[in-house]
Amino acid sequence: MVLLDSDILIDLLRGHPNALAWSRSPRADVVAMCIFSELELLVGCRDLAGQGLIEKFVARCTILCPSPDSMRLAARTYAKLRLRSGIGANDALIAHTAIEHNVPLHTFNVKHYHDVPGLITLQPYTR
Repeated sequence: MVLLDSDILIDLLRGHPNALAWSRSPRADVVAMCIFSELELLVGCRDLAGQGLIEKFVARCTILCPSPDSMRLAARTYAKLRLRSGIGANDALIAHTAIEHNVPLHTFNVKHYHDVPGLITLQPYTR
């Protein structure tokens, strides 16, 4: 399973050639996203047509949700790191979803995530 952060999902939706090529590779066998990434994508929609594209894209993905315990850990991580590393609340929730499901998070937003204990991040292609 490949857990994608919102930045990678946006690259795919925008048709970034390197992202599309990577998504067709065997390394991207089962694409997953955190429920909070789905919400971030929907927040960025400007109209119903854009929302429809997001909904079609999301329907092809596995959606992972954090448990209540992971959400509490995310809140503690956010409180500890938000001023130091700039991690956002959704980033903390996404990070702890990856940790809970024991999968690396594919992202280019490594500066926000680098201080999260136990999180493995990967940059899947070049930008």
